[in-house]
Amino acid sequence: MINLQNTENQRGAGLIIKFGVLLMTFFLGLLIVSIAKPVIDSILPDQPRETFLIVSIFQAIFVFIFPAWLMARLVNTRPLEFLGVTTDIRFRQFIGASLALILLLPFINFLMEWNAGWVFPESLDSLESRLREWEDSAADTTSMILGSSSVGALISGILVIGVLTGLAEESFFRAGMQRALVSSGVNHHLSIILIAILFSAFHFQFYGFVPRFILGALFGYLYYYTHSLWVSAFAHALNNSLVVVTAWVAANGGDISIFESIDTTGAVWPLASLILFTLFVLFLWRPLLHKPSR
Repeated sequence: MINLQNTENQRGAGLIIKFGVLLMTFFLGLLIVSIAKPVIDSILPDQPRETFLIVSIFQAIFVFIFPAWLMARLVNTRPLEFLGVTTDIRFRQFIGASLALILLLPFINFLMEWNAGWVFPESLDSLESRLREWEDSAADTTSMILGSSSVGALISGILVIGVLTGLAEESFFRAGMQRALVSSGVNHHLSIILIAILFSAFHFQFYGFVPRFILGALFGYLYYYTHSLWVSAFAHALNNSLVVVTAWVAANGGDISIFESIDTTGAVWPLASLILFTLFVLFLWRPLLHKPSR
């Protein structure tokens, strides 16, 4: 373990070490995934969804989870506690996280529609075209992953895209990067906002940047006020799983128009969502998601 004392200079050095370990192992993980992908492609030819899910498992472990654990292991004698894995949690915290997410979702989905409609000035046509190409490519991948109507596809989607991806990304961005900043003396609001920006930018979807940033900030505050990786990971997994389930219902011919109208029709639902979420934060956030002693 690296001994990092609590002075200002050593905090700065500690932050550099923490981020250095995170980033080096992150890129090492990407290298491992890039090597594994062709091998998996050769084993599962013409099975893009299965290949994607297996690659996602490799990515979750080597790109996201392992860097956070290694960083914590090097800078703290109790790495799991440092990450928030062993923090005492209460059932009401999961209820609070669920309520926060569900109340905010109509506003988030409104932001998705708004962000998707951004138009660049004519002088930036080439940039807009490139960003739209990336967006279309991401949409094609999403359609391939979530377009299956089988029960097996639903279960595998929830387990990998929902649960594992939610846990992995929270391990890296919140328990890893955000925790590294806060534990080094950086203001927690600034830390949460910065990591939410990085979290959203990492997905390389400009036309979904704003809603993903808001979600990242929500997960960041959930992690900070509970100091539990499980609570923010639960909220993240719930959000991802709702997307998987909605797509599966649509693939089976189910009517999801009511959800679409709530999300995007007029300003009533998004405004109500924002008001209810604000009331939740003012009156229920602390009782349900109080910050334990650190």
